[in-house]
Amino acid sequence: MKHIGKLETLAIGIAIIGSGLALNTTTAQAKGFTWLKTKDYSANPSIYYSKRDGQSVTAWNWNHTKRLFNLAQYRYVPWHVTQSVKMYNAHKKHGKKTGIYYRITSYGKTGYVHRNFLKRQSEAARRQAITYNQDIQIHKLFSETTNIVALNTYAYRLLYSNGTSVDSPFLHDEATKVKIIRASNQPNDSLAVKLAQKQISYSDYVSQDLKRQKIDMAAYKGGLIGIASYPSDKTYADAEAELGDYSIVLLPKEFFYTEFKTPY
Repeated sequence: MKHIGKLETLAIGIAIIGSGLALNTTTAQAKGFTWLKTKDYSANPSIYYSKRDGQSVTAWNWNHTKRLFNLAQYRYVPWHVTQSVKMYNAHKKHGKKTGIYYRITSYGKTGYVHRNFLKRQSEAARRQAITYNQDIQIHKLFSETTNIVALNTYAYRLLYSNGTSVDSPFLHDEATKVKIIRASNQPNDSLAVKLAQKQISYSDYVSQDLKRQKIDMAAYKGGLIGIASYPSDKTYADAEAELGDYSIVLLPKEFFYTEFKTPY
């Protein structure tokens, strides 16, 4: 009977352990995607949005083995792209086996999404879109008023005046009747997140603020209105104090001029 020496036993044990480790590593790679190349953007991340706003887009973990969250649950939320990763899917039988995934993060959520599901948008364009939509919501609160560009311009100048005086464009009779309304306060952090995620509409936020100020919106029915607003999204507000701020300029119906047209 042949005896196995201690050295031979040790060698066999190491071989078994080694093969086990190799097997585990292979199994781990088999379950997920392999990283081929990365680029880091954390120092200056760009802002992206879902191309399928409100539709299902899955954010995955680092190797595409676990679903983390769905972008459909975070409508209109800006995502900061901090990394791009070229991933390889060895199990894909047809088509391209590699793809570029972006590491996105916002409001405490982080995951990897294929770049084809995301679109980049400039902050200026997004800011303009947000305020445009907000202004329309405010206009709808004042039933049957006519929004005119001249009053929008005045409202904008008031909003961005930073406390400095703004020359009135009105004649004396008009100036005695004009009503200027500003936000009485700005939303706190919790409300700001709800506004950004559309859990509460900007219209509801402004409506509640107008009621606190005892503004009778029906009193200006048939009159003229000018509107300007700051973005209610923290990503695009110039400062915390300006978050969701707005300026409304109102003239009663006796100052209605038929040549004025709505800009919407």
